[in-house]
Amino acid sequence: MGLGLAIIRRLAALLGHPIEVDSTPARGSRFAIVVPRAAARAACSPERHQNAQTGSLAGALIAVVDDESAIVDAMRFWFAQWGAQVCGAGSGGAVLAALGELGRYPDLIVADYRLAGGALGTDAVARLRAELGQQIPAVLISGDASAEAFAAMRSTAPDVLLKPVLPDELHLLAERLLADFAGPGRDGAAANFCAA
Repeated sequence: MGLGLAIIRRLAALLGHPIEVDSTPARGSRFAIVVPRAAARAACSPERHQNAQTGSLAGALIAVVDDESAIVDAMRFWFAQWGAQVCGAGSGGAVLAALGELGRYPDLIVADYRLAGGALGTDAVARLRAELGQQIPAVLISGDASAEAFAAMRSTAPDVLLKPVLPDELHLLAERLLADFAGPGRDGAAANFCAA
């Protein structure tokens, strides 16, 4: 998935699993994460799924800007579990076009900080807000924990999550941001939507 070793180290530490390295000069290296064997988890019960669909994210539209289609798919999966819909693409312009087809404003923007071709998530968030004429709440996600990156991200969105993002962390933050924002999207209205 293109995750850097620093992200892998943080993920392994969060989970409490050791990382093993086996390296032979001129032959290559093998990295492994040691995890305990676990019993199969029971499938999600219909009652639990119904409760997720009626949560505080029910009916919300989340705009996801990420150039990795696997990440957009993962966001679509998680937000669907919480009752929300995702409109995602690899750039701010592509998300804007997709929102125009839906005829709906997003309630929240989730953007990766570093996008393909040197583009930045901060610019994508700024473009979506400007084009839609709304100060839509946003979350920026990054594997870059440098002070410079944080300053740039926080100038656009005060809420930054470092990779790897835990679903519960994303869920709680999305709930808090949506509770504070009274945007035009939650009621499904398409009035005055215009994408240039």
